[in-house]
Amino acid sequence: KNYTYALPIGTAEFPGITVDKGDAYQSVSIIKGGLNGTTRITVTAQNGASTIYNIAFSVAQATNASLKMIYLDGDSLIGFDKNIFDYTISLTQATCPNITVDKEEGQQITITAPYSAGQAKIVVTPESGASNTYTINFVNVSSNYALLKNIYVDGKAIADFSSEQFIYN
Repeated sequence: KNYTYALPIGTAEFPGITVDKGDAYQSVSIIKGGLNGTTRITVTAQNGASTIYNIAFSVAQATNASLKMIYLDGDSLIGFDKNIFDYTISLTQATCPNITVDKEEGQQITITAPYSAGQAKIVVTPESGASNTYTINFVNVSSNYALLKNIYVDGKAIADFSSEQFIYN
């Protein structure tokens, strides 16, 4: 008699196996085959007749290549959606923030990030199937404010200066 049993994604320990004997005179031996192997249960009757039960175990493979969340310096990435793979973030500091993620069971994550402005890549590889790559473009914030607060001539401020007035006599 042959059976198959799929263990959940991420199972690392072999499950416990117990049996209910058909009668008190049987002897039962269990030879475990491992998480991705076949376990053999041999039942021997008092008269020597035997039956073998085989259970083929397999650990389900992760096929999901989407992240649960991306964090920048511990804060959730604003606007994160597991189905959006490109983001642009304005840096508020001189260096790139620390990137961490919440992943699904069975995924391998590779994060490459620049020191400051530049492109970070987060590659999500499931146990089975294609990978996804999330890209974050870190850009420096450029000011577009091009007005002066004041102008000084020989150390004296121009009287009635206005940052919106461009010609003085």
